[in-house]
Amino acid sequence: MPKLHRIEYLVIDRNFIILETSARFFDFAEASAAIATGQDVRLGFPELVGYEPQLDAMFEPQKFEPQKFEPQNDLTLRGIARSTAENHLLYIDLHVERDDNDSADQLLISIEDVSKRMILEQHACSASERNRTATAKLTEQMPPWKSKICRR
Repeated sequence: MPKLHRIEYLVIDRNFIILETSARFFDFAEASAAIATGQDVRLGFPELVGYEPQLDAMFEPQKFEPQKFEPQNDLTLRGIARSTAENHLLYIDLHVERDDNDSADQLLISIEDVSKRMILEQHACSASERNRTATAKLTEQMPPWKSKICRR
């Protein structure tokens, strides 16, 4: 049976204060010792800095300024890299959406471990680049008369 992706979550209020968390959310935070319930979520997830207008618009979509951006029901930040205590690379996706179940004044942030996917993508890109480089070298070393035959 394949191993499921690990997903943790946070619930924040309009001031970006953490109201509720899953048990191990801090494993994915930038500064896990500095982040807890009652703290600003941006302390542990600084990637959210700069997205405050979009997050504010998720709380009250009717008050957004259309000339600045289109309001969204959700926001996803993909492939965020973290270094673990054991100096391993960890990749996460952050997905923010309005928590309509409880209150309009809360956003739900899910944090998914996507390390396996990111490593596979990196390996695929590396293999593709190696193939492209090898093909270019072979083409450069080909005698001029062979390249004319290959073009016909």
